[in-house]
Amino acid sequence: MPFDKTLTNAMYNTCVALPDKVAFTQSFFRGGPFFAEKAEHAIQWFCFQYTGSKHREFATIGSFRSDTIRQAHVDGIVVNEVRTHRAGMLFGKPDQAPALILSNKVASTTHPVVGASFFFQPKEGQTEALRELLRSTILPAVEADTETRYWYAYEFPEHEFASIPWPEQQFAIFAFWDSKEKREKSLNAGPWAAALAANEDKLLEKVPEINPFDMISAYVKLE
Repeated sequence: MPFDKTLTNAMYNTCVALPDKVAFTQSFFRGGPFFAEKAEHAIQWFCFQYTGSKHREFATIGSFRSDTIRQAHVDGIVVNEVRTHRAGMLFGKPDQAPALILSNKVASTTHPVVGASFFFQPKEGQTEALRELLRSTILPAVEADTETRYWYAYEFPEHEFASIPWPEQQFAIFAFWDSKEKREKSLNAGPWAAALAANEDKLLEKVPEINPFDMISAYVKLE
């Protein structure tokens, strides 16, 4: 099921662990799939930890088949577990950003090992062109990249539940792999990374930063 057109909505959440609670936060989020499966809202749900200087930052993304189902997730047990335990574990409140899924690749039912996120804004007058690139033009290149297991293109519109101060017209890509070696190969010589790079000067305000992360836990609904 490479391109699942039924996946229309997403939620991106980030939080920062207290300096002495990084290991505890890892342990806490490893229990996330149990609650995601119990809630039955998300089709895919991934929790990961950014690496390098951002190693205290954790994030989750969830894929849903409607905004109504996504909202049920926000009001459900997964999010409530974080709310219940965040005191003494996290620095402040987690941030959240509802998103539209422009396109995706779901090429596995197994759990990935590593990933990367990319956030970017279109140049003035290039919003629709960037949207079209992510919605359809880049898909053949995504499909051709056999190393990438999961891939999502997001648009973050203005939303009453968004707490991240995005720049106007924020877009993102989240990609997942089975190993660091496959991630490196895909990003350095893979077809979709090349297709994105080929359009950077024309469509993007600046070259997007690669934000690598390690997987903490994952839930993929088997249908």
